[in-house]
Formats: sequence, C-alpha cells, structure tokens
Amino acid sequence: MTLHHAVLVGLSTTFMLAACRKDKDDTPPTVVILEPVAGTTIAIPDTVVVRVQVSDAYAVHSLTVELTDAANATVASAGTLTLDGTGGTYTFALRLTDERLPGGTYTIVARASDGHNDGRGFMGINMLEAP
Repeated sequence: MTLHHAVLVGLSTTFMLAACRKDKDDTPPTVVILEPVAGTTIAIPDTVVVRVQVSDAYAVHSLTVELTDAANATVASAGTLTLDGTGGTYTFALRLTDERLPGGTYTIVARASDGHNDGRGFMGINMLEAP
C-alpha cells in the first residue's frame, strides 16, 4: 500500500465515523400551558385542570406539573408522566386542598425533560384562600 492509499483509507474512515455520530441534543423541549388561562382565579379547595402541550425534535421522557408560590417553592403537585415520543398534549388534575395556603398569585410550572435538557412553561393564576 502506498502512502497515498493509506491517506485515502484514513480520511475515508474518519469521514464514515463522523457521519455515523449522533447529533448532540442541546435544545430543550418546548412546553406550552394551554389551560388554565393566565389570571384565572381559583378558590381553595378546588381541582384545576391543567392541559400542557410539549414537543421535542428527539424525544420527551417526562412531564411534571406543579404549583409554586411567590418564593418558587412547590405547594402542590399534579404528578409526573413518563412519556415515550416526540410530544403531545397531556391533561393533569392539580388538586388544591391545603386550606392553610394564603390567597395571592401562584404559578403553574410544567417541566418536560428529554433526558438531556429541561424545558419549562409557566402560567400565573390567582388563588383565593379558604374561608
């Protein structure tokens, strides 16, 4: 084998390996909260229907919905779904039963993970404290 052939074989091997390499996933899933609408007022106790649309170019592995207070502390959770696909629209039931929660502005946070990146959607709601 001549030097010229050895260089061609080496370059061909390098290009084939580079072509087989998977693309790195640097983009988080897209997360949009469809329901409730911003500014919705809820009275405790209540169950809020939360609809979330998620999508990702590669895959979505999980989706979590929580309610946070002004300090970003989680005060209620609707749970986590394990997903297998590139997206969809999912419905959660966020049960608000803690009558000790004060009235005010809270945020519904939907977090989707593709295994490498987390995408988040936010929706502000108003809550009336229990009588």
